[in-house]
Amino acid sequence: MSEAAPVVHVTVSELAPDRRQQLDRALSVSALPEKITTHGQYAQVGAAATEAARMKKSVEEFFDPLVEAAHKPWKLLTERRKTYLDEVKAFLARCDALQIGWDREQRRIAAEEAAKQQEALRKKAEEQQLNEALAAESRGDVGMAEAIMDAPTVVKPTVVKPLVQKLPGTSVRENWTARVTDLTALVKHVAANPRDMHLVTANVSALGQMARTMKRPSPIPGVVFEDTGSVARRV
Repeated sequence: MSEAAPVVHVTVSELAPDRRQQLDRALSVSALPEKITTHGQYAQVGAAATEAARMKKSVEEFFDPLVEAAHKPWKLLTERRKTYLDEVKAFLARCDALQIGWDREQRRIAAEEAAKQQEALRKKAEEQQLNEALAAESRGDVGMAEAIMDAPTVVKPTVVKPLVQKLPGTSVRENWTARVTDLTALVKHVAANPRDMHLVTANVSALGQMARTMKRPSPIPGVVFEDTGSVARRV
């Protein structure tokens, strides 16, 4: 892990000036009409698009081998990095699980102790309340005795801090996440509570597949199937 990182030299290639000029001419938007109004303009746009498609192929033929050559070492380095990182991540995940488990256990013990102390305080307060009511009754003040017994028993909340050792540079915190266990129940909830609509997302990919298969208006409320058109060219 202490090895020096290799120095990678990258050479960026460019199209030759004449091919760059050809590309600029082929992509000249000023040569296109604002809107096709004649058969001649339709043919003109078609010819321009065919030339642009040829230039697209030319650019791909020039850059694809260079991209592939650069991609191979990148892929190799990425895979090697992943191999090492996977080992580290697996070890860290095990450490996290152990520390989180210990932290939760200490919090459980602290909560249990706090509950015991709270119960002891409650019993003591009730006993004191009973003694005060008996004292009032012995003085003949039955109304006061009843008022004392009817009054709620107030006990100050008890807090017991978990016995978790603080480590330098390390903190164990709560990390709440969510997972869907019943999609139907979630959808019903959202239907009944539109304010939670942001909790669900339409599967646009699946809807697009339906549109391509059906090739007609959508039968699903709230969904529009439309033909946006496409042009295929051979060069």
